Amino acid sequence: MVLFLVTGVLDVSEGLASFSNSATITVAAMFIISAALFNTGVMDQFPHRLSRQTEKSKITLMLTLMASAGVLSAFINDTAVVALLMPTVINLSKSNNIPASKLLIPLSFGALLGGVCTLFGTSTNILVSGIAESSGLPPFGIFEMTKMGIVFLVLGILYMLFIGRFLLPKCEPKNKFNDSIDLGNYLSEIIITDKFE
Repeated sequence: MVLFLVTGVLDVSEGLASFSNSATITVAAMFIISAALFNTGVMDQFPHRLSRQTEKSKITLMLTLMASAGVLSAFINDTAVVALLMPTVINLSKSNNIPASKLLIPLSFGALLGGVCTLFGTSTNILVSGIAESSGLPPFGIFEMTKMGIVFLVLGILYMLFIGRFLLPKCEPKNKFNDSIDLGNYLSEIIITDKFE
């Protein structure tokens, strides 16, 4: 964008127009709301409730995981939902000897399918609504796509439960963490003591 402004392809008003676009402001606000929900601790009890489903069956766990991710991502950004639930899912897979791929893929699909249920479920919906509005069309309503979104979510869950789970890859984890991933300089260690200096 800076290059376009410098070379004169766009004038200043055209280059900075996206910063005043309602879609851009809404996407930014959506991330703020998602971060606020996480920091308030509202979601802290959810991983514990999800872990209880493991004791019943793998199908019940997958159903609960996808349905929960779908409902959450309808009101919170789907990327944030996956980031929230991923550590819990990985711990569940380790403690119950379930390949992580059998749970992480349904988690991702559930979040993506739930994200299309509302306008602010995913940033793509907001951007498309903004483009429609700038083209002279009426903007999308918050729950305008909810009916079809729920249909897609339910069909996606049913597909995963009865067909998709047999197609999921079975990736066996390696015994040692360092053998499976080369983290390089991304691994840091912090030691917190009871003495303050």
